[in-house]
Amino acid sequence: MKGWPYGMAFLLAGVGVTAAYLLSRNGAPPGRSTLPPAEPEYFAEYDNDCGLRLLKLGRAESGPFEFVFPTGAQRPDERLREHTWRQGRFRVQGRLTGRQRGDSSCGSWPEFEVLSFKPWGKVRRCSSPGAADVSMLLYTGGLPEDRYAPEDYVDGPYPPLIDDASCRPTEVCTEGEHRIEACTGKAWCCRLETQTERMVPQEGAPPGE
Repeated sequence: MKGWPYGMAFLLAGVGVTAAYLLSRNGAPPGRSTLPPAEPEYFAEYDNDCGLRLLKLGRAESGPFEFVFPTGAQRPDERLREHTWRQGRFRVQGRLTGRQRGDSSCGSWPEFEVLSFKPWGKVRRCSSPGAADVSMLLYTGGLPEDRYAPEDYVDGPYPPLIDDASCRPTEVCTEGEHRIEACTGKAWCCRLETQTERMVPQEGAPPGE
């Protein structure tokens, strides 16, 4: 029995050496992932405060929300056409960079790098009859509301153009007219242009998310 404590100590030492060897091979104890944690997801929408494109971010749909200065090639206003992102609502993944962005007249906000985004609820698209910017005269009727379509992306095919001169503010459209949801919330009835020389469609649109 006198040798028992020494034998037990030797056995425990052996177990420790074996465990250390296994950990060195596997890189982490069982059940603990070595993958980096996923970036948090936020609910977001744009707000042109002081003429800057800011995002209002919230961890829950009901808020509270706070303003951030979005950056990165994957932000919605970089990937989507204006008629889709202007009143869009998004679920974005990203991270705060630790820097502040803004200008001397408006102030500064935390910089937020957008890494990915998808629709928050129904995809919102709108047009602006009378707009000088032809990109706001696109007809988007018939596009899916549960996901982005190739026509929503800046490098996607162009949807038909609205014949701006034919538009009238009314809820009741006649034959040949199409109902347009304006960015102001009003309904218009417009005819479509028969040709689109004002725009040159580009191929290679990314798939809808």
